[in-house]
Amino acid sequence: KIFTSLSVVLAIIFLGSFVSDNDEINKGKTKKNVILLIGDGMGLTHLYAGMTANHGKLSIERITHMGAQKTYSANNYTTDSAASGTAMATGTKTNNGVVGMDTSGAVVNSILEYAEENDFATGLISTSAITHATPASFISHVPNRGLYEDIAADFLKTDIDVFIGGGANHFMNRSDSVNLVDKLKDN
Repeated sequence: KIFTSLSVVLAIIFLGSFVSDNDEINKGKTKKNVILLIGDGMGLTHLYAGMTANHGKLSIERITHMGAQKTYSANNYTTDSAASGTAMATGTKTNNGVVGMDTSGAVVNSILEYAEENDFATGLISTSAITHATPASFISHVPNRGLYEDIAADFLKTDIDVFIGGGANHFMNRSDSVNLVDKLKDN
């Protein structure tokens, strides 16, 4: 857990170094892309720890638009990645363990799905399995975060342009013997 948090902080430090805070460079330019970077499990204390380790400065401080949100679940004070991912992806609170659905089990669309409906290019990149609860919340709708094969099958229901992450077995070595990689290539 500590390693994951530190690697996310390092990734943010690295990515933050590419954001320009120079008004002259940005003058007259319209923003046309959105990149949502999620430090899964990371909070302000992790950023402060990174700042402390880096003698008070992080490149992430140069990012001009940043936010925080409360992603507690609908049924528990302590949330899990499925409920918090769904809250971030859809704006809807749900129960722990649930991906892309509300508390009644109804499907809720994610920002990735809205982007696809509006002809935007979309993608998901994860340092964990792409079928893990947080990335899955942007593309899947299942009542249990452990349904990895069902989550993988949901990738066939989208027009996602690119996705990168672990979890290849959920696409290739499945209990139903279906190779989803071949189907994804056909799409």
